Amino acid sequence: MTRNRSQRQRSQAMFRFMLLATLFATISFCAMEQTAAAAGERAPSPIRGTSFSLRNSLTALSLAPAADATYNPYSASTFGFTAAWWFDQTFYFNGALDVTHEWTMADSVNHQSELVLRDSVVSVGGHRIWTVPWVNVGLSADLALVLPTSKRAQAETLWLTATPSLSLGREFEHLFGVIKVLSLSYTFKPSKSFHSYTTSSYQGPTIQDCRGSATGCEAFLHNGLRNVSWSIGNSVGAELTLLDWLSLDAGFAVYVGFLYPLATSPDVSYAVSDPVDERYVDFYQIGVNFKPTRAVTLSVGTSTANQPRKPDGTLREPVFNRYTQLFIDLRLSTAGLLDQLARADQ
Repeated sequence: MTRNRSQRQRSQAMFRFMLLATLFATISFCAMEQTAAAAGERAPSPIRGTSFSLRNSLTALSLAPAADATYNPYSASTFGFTAAWWFDQTFYFNGALDVTHEWTMADSVNHQSELVLRDSVVSVGGHRIWTVPWVNVGLSADLALVLPTSKRAQAETLWLTATPSLSLGREFEHLFGVIKVLSLSYTFKPSKSFHSYTTSSYQGPTIQDCRGSATGCEAFLHNGLRNVSWSIGNSVGAELTLLDWLSLDAGFAVYVGFLYPLATSPDVSYAVSDPVDERYVDFYQIGVNFKPTRAVTLSVGTSTANQPRKPDGTLREPVFNRYTQLFIDLRLSTAGLLDQLARADQ
């Protein structure tokens, strides 16, 4: 019975993934014919940014069991697909989704080897909509909609998250005779989430006999963990291009999530002295990118996402800590592949 239920859940996750992949792939493949027809003109491809990716990640402390008293190794593979369509040189539409398989014993799923579909994202935006005079800083903007395709989002009763963003970017070329291009960017990203309930819910009530009670089961369907109502993100990034096939990148971001407020009750006299309605997350990433061909990019690096404080209230180590992951990312660009094929035919 357990095996059948596990297989059924994996099948449902794969079905949802394939359904969304078909939607995005349709946009991509319909554009391929136009791209191939115009390949001889070497015009920018309208599907640039469309790609398939495979990321293998491993927590750094998985390699050192003695480094942490609560040793919990993590290794996973993530398959992702991004579909993009550029209406012109400035405005675009894209969508992204991915599915993850954890190779170690998972903490967040019910069955071993269960495929986990993450939230899907669709967005529209403009790249360098306006350039600030004299300083040559480009202003970009987009609006992303997050769809609750993951189990976590469904448990939070999320039905939509809207995330607008504004970015400032500047490129410096031919610096010191060694650096080909240096790109710097800053992004401001607020978001608003819409939930059916302010707290996360279970699949079923924790008290099975509640259905026959006068109050029903509503009080036993929620775990009391408050959801994030809205958030603000600030991030900075830098990319250093040394050669046509070699670049380095680094990024840092701080996200602040604001929880739904607690409801007051005359039956509860306890009140906290400090506000507990905010959640903070710091993010760091450092990577090295190799691009042997126009179609293939190989990235190696580290990424860390963690709360700034430990459970005991002390500050957590930045950049490298128990949440640091080592990753190898292989990405195949559809536009780059078509361009390679077009050049080979000439």
